Amino acid sequence: MSRYAIQTSDVKNTKKLIKKFGTEISVSNKYVRGLFTIKNFRKYSLHNEVEVEFKGEISVSWRGKKDWYDASLMTKTNGRYKPSIIKVNRFIRKNLMFEVQTHLKYFSVDLRTYNDIQKIKWL
Repeated sequence: MSRYAIQTSDVKNTKKLIKKFGTEISVSNKYVRGLFTIKNFRKYSLHNEVEVEFKGEISVSWRGKKDWYDASLMTKTNGRYKPSIIKVNRFIRKNLMFEVQTHLKYFSVDLRTYNDIQKIKWL
């Protein structure tokens, strides 16, 4: 089965609406707080994909200390190791899933799993 993005006029109009009204949505829960922006939307025959940009903080336990961390957590300081980018992105995807899914329902876009948030950029 080939995997091609569907390019119809409905999909193009939905993409324009998401870019227009998908900017800076506030999110605050037990694990994440900040703003997210939906940057891109793609429709395939079996699922939909979105790209999200997240500006904010996450609450994680790092080096025995549970605290709120921003994107500077991902930089290497004083020769110490930084956390896995894959695990941090998965954590952000899972905790933003409900808010992104709820916001996309306004545009009749259905996200099924957190893997449908294809790309996440943490600022």
